[in-house]
Amino acid sequence: MVRKKPFPFPPEPFRWLFVNLTQWSLHRADETGKRNIWLRVLDRFGLGFDS
Repeated sequence: MVRKKPFPFPPEPFRWLFVNLTQWSLHRADETGKRNIWLRVLDRFGLGFDS
């Protein structure tokens, strides 16, 4: 179904950190209109949340 193996998601303690960091970053981006370094890193890897 897929052409290449998906990027493995990290184990639980890191997963919680990454999810909360991403939620906080998106909230800040909505308030300020500026994307922080975390969102830019996700964009660079094609994992961004840009509309």
